[in-house]
Amino acid sequence: MDGVNLRARASLLAEALPLISVEEAARTFGAGPRAIEALGPVSFEVRSGEFFCIVGPSGCGKSTLLDLVAGFERPDAGRVLVGGRPVLGPDPRRLLLFQEHALLPWRSARANVELGLELAGVPRADRRERARGLLHEMGLAGFENARPRELSGGMRQRVSIARALAVDPDVLLMDEPLGAVDALTRLRLQDELLTLQRRGARPSSW
Repeated sequence: MDGVNLRARASLLAEALPLISVEEAARTFGAGPRAIEALGPVSFEVRSGEFFCIVGPSGCGKSTLLDLVAGFERPDAGRVLVGGRPVLGPDPRRLLLFQEHALLPWRSARANVELGLELAGVPRADRRERARGLLHEMGLAGFENARPRELSGGMRQRVSIARALAVDPDVLLMDEPLGAVDALTRLRLQDELLTLQRRGARPSSW
C-alpha cells in the first residue's frame, strides 16, 4: 500500500475516534478517613467540532474534570484520552481558560493575544495580523492598543478568549470563564462563542 493510501486511512481513523474520551475517570485528594472524593467515576466522549457543556452544582468536580483533560491532574482510576492518546500532562494543543482573564497588565490587548504566537516563534507581521483578526471577531476592533486596565471585565475576557484561539488549539477548555461578568455581557459572549464555533473554531468543553 502506498504512502498516500496509508495517510488517507490514518485520516479516516482519526475522524472515527472521539477527540476526547473520558473512561471511568475518578480523582480523590488525600488518603484514609480524611480523603475527599473530588470526582467519582465519569465517562463521556466529545467528537471533533462539538461544543460540550459540563453542568452541575458547585463542588461536584467540574473543575477537577477539566484539570484531568488539560493534564494538570492525573486520575486515580480510569483514564483520559485526547486524539486516542492518554493525557499524561499539559500540552499547548489543549488550553484551559479560567474565570480570571490572567492578561499581562503591561501589554496591550493586541500584544496579549500575540503572546502564545510570540513564544512559538511566529514572525511579528503574521502574529499581528492574526491578533487583529481575532480581536475584530471578538468585537474589539479599535481597542488593539488598550491596556487591560482600560477595558471592561467583559472586554478583558474577550481578549483572553482571543489569546487562546490565536494558537489554534485542538481543544479549548473553559472553566466558567464568564462567571465574573454581568448577566447581559455573559449572554453576549455566549452568543459570540457559539458564532465562532459555527465558523470553525476548535472543539470546546465548558
